[in-house]
Amino acid sequence: MQTLVGVWQTQATICFVQQLAQYICKRFKWEWEVFNQLGAETSEND
Repeated sequence: MQTLVGVWQTQATICFVQQLAQYICKRFKWEWEVFNQLGAETSEND
């Protein structure tokens, strides 16, 4: 029984870490795209 709980906890941890990494990647990518757009707009104005 304890091994089942251990396996479930490991699976849940892996799932959580994957979702967290996915969220960070999406957020970082979005912020990076906005940053690039801002940079492009500034260089066009110059």
